[in-house]
Amino acid sequence: MNLKKTILALTILGMASAAWSQENPEIVEKKPIKDQEGPTYFPFGEIGDTSRGLFGKDNRVDVTKVYGYSEYTNATLTMIDKKVMRDDKIYAWDLRTNLSKRFGHDKFDTSVKFLDQPTCGTCTGFLIAPDIMVTAGHCVEKIKDCQDFEWIFDYTEKLYYNESKKYITVPASNRFKCKEILAAKFGDIKSGYDYAVLRLDRTTNRAPYRFRTSGKVTTFGNVYMIGSPTGLPLKLADNATVVNNKYTTFFINDLDGFPGNSGDPVFNKHGFIEGIHVRGAIADQSNSGKLSGDYYYDQESGLIKTVAFESTEGPAGSQAHRITHIPAKVLNMAIYENIRYAIENNDEQRLRDWLIYKWIYKSDYVKKQKSLECIAA
Repeated sequence: MNLKKTILALTILGMASAAWSQENPEIVEKKPIKDQEGPTYFPFGEIGDTSRGLFGKDNRVDVTKVYGYSEYTNATLTMIDKKVMRDDKIYAWDLRTNLSKRFGHDKFDTSVKFLDQPTCGTCTGFLIAPDIMVTAGHCVEKIKDCQDFEWIFDYTEKLYYNESKKYITVPASNRFKCKEILAAKFGDIKSGYDYAVLRLDRTTNRAPYRFRTSGKVTTFGNVYMIGSPTGLPLKLADNATVVNNKYTTFFINDLDGFPGNSGDPVFNKHGFIEGIHVRGAIADQSNSGKLSGDYYYDQESGLIKTVAFESTEGPAGSQAHRITHIPAKVLNMAIYENIRYAIENNDEQRLRDWLIYKWIYKSDYVKKQKSLECIAA
């Protein structure tokens, strides 16, 4: 059977086929992420189903230096202000210059990492469909925000940084604009709502993140995120857990979050999105009288240091807006568009990845769209 016929058969039979049931661990464990031991929780049930199931050391690392995260890195974007863009060049201070100018000092504690890397980014986002991405609501509140910024892929330390002229070069193929806002809500801290779902100006063949659609993240379960802390090239933050799971719209974890991490994908050990990073810990006022959420100048030592917390009690703790608390219509749209893309492009692996949401065929959203069986035929 050729690929086209295989995809047609998979699509038509996928509604009832046990091959794509939630009992198949191959689907969620195919990506080489660490910490695979322990029970597998399948977070892709029908929407509304109940669940089945720098704190301490700075754990951030360049995404290119860790194994098993390339697919997630490929689906992560960084927000760039158009004011610092000239043709294919993006201008920004390196972290050393940035902090020296901020604090008026040029000596650094060993806790300050990545000093010679550029600080181009303002927020982070992630793909959930070929032309749909998610970020924090406070990053993009209105259409003007779409017009003032661009989103780039592959913003890593591998990009050449011209240290004398302070710019990186990004090819046009990796630069995207926001075409429309599909859904957005930014409330106060008490409500916890802080999300934006954007339509990009064109599709990409990069594999999007899959995401939880039912239940909620496991308390004390491991979580990870990829983003641009302080505007730096993409970093992985790991060695973190969910420490408070009681809130309706968000959960608290101990991921190392900095300004610039807003909009980060917060995902579980199987790579499924659990939430959107929206707030980091609140730093205390430093002894220099300056308030900073990422770095501070320590008068006693005469060094610029990284803000660190001993625990997630009180004001500390990173907040992630639950992915299940963005509109269900948007999640349905993303699932449908991923399946449609797989069929239209004869991509059997992507079809397998997204047929795990087998309930999508009977959803009201899909009933109003072009039949997937017709698309396959």
